[in-house]
Amino acid sequence: MDKAFKTEAIVLTKKNWRENDLLFSFYTKDFGKIEAVVTGARRSKSKLIGPLSSVGLIEILFVKGKVQNKITHTYLLSPWPFKTLEEFHFLLAVREIIARFVQVGVPSKPLWQLLKWFSEKLVASENNETKRLLLNIFMIRSLQILGYDLKTDNCVQCELPINSVRRFSFNHKGFVCTKCHGGDMNTSQKMFETIINNDSDQTTY
Repeated sequence: MDKAFKTEAIVLTKKNWRENDLLFSFYTKDFGKIEAVVTGARRSKSKLIGPLSSVGLIEILFVKGKVQNKITHTYLLSPWPFKTLEEFHFLLAVREIIARFVQVGVPSKPLWQLLKWFSEKLVASENNETKRLLLNIFMIRSLQILGYDLKTDNCVQCELPINSVRRFSFNHKGFVCTKCHGGDMNTSQKMFETIINNDSDQTTY
């Protein structure tokens, strides 16, 4: 019998796999980012799919295969029901960041804690400014965890000094000026100081 591995996980993405299966990407507490298949998920009412379709913290059991890992058990530990479309877009943005920029099979306890903290705080927050602050904190902290050296005084694209409004660009991995922002979100001075100085209890995770 193949050895099964159990861990807490957050679903990042899913896509069709072969004729009747679904391939999920997870960020997990113990294994970092992994991919695993739910066999027959598109053909029948699989009991495994319910928790994987929910937004929340889940427990998964999987076995390692030659081509892909295989999910054998799922359980919803804690649901994170989003209240607004904006919250849903923020959750999607953060999951896309992890899916795009994090390598498979490289566990990181700080990144796991940050992702879990962000998700829990986001659905608990009522104020839109707080939600935007949380998103900015996640983007900047995740880059720091991944080893990027963030510059705050000069635009990372044109390298000119930033004298007023800062915008954080994940694609450029740093702060950009108003001329180079390309639609990135404004970072207010208060928000910027909170993130950089880490002087708010909201940044404790």
